[in-house]
Amino acid sequence: MGEICKLGKRGLKADAEWIEAHRKLVGARFEALDEIISEMKKEGSDDSAS
Repeated sequence: MGEICKLGKRGLKADAEWIEAHRKLVGARFEALDEIISEMKKEGSDDSAS
């Protein structure tokens, strides 16, 4: 199962900022992946139309 995480000595605010930064990073990566998949699907439909 997953790891147990504990708040660091920096405190809740600093840890929340770290979490938010990584949430944005992961979100951006998923958006980029969605774009790639959409392009691949479009290319696949273009190939089948030929």
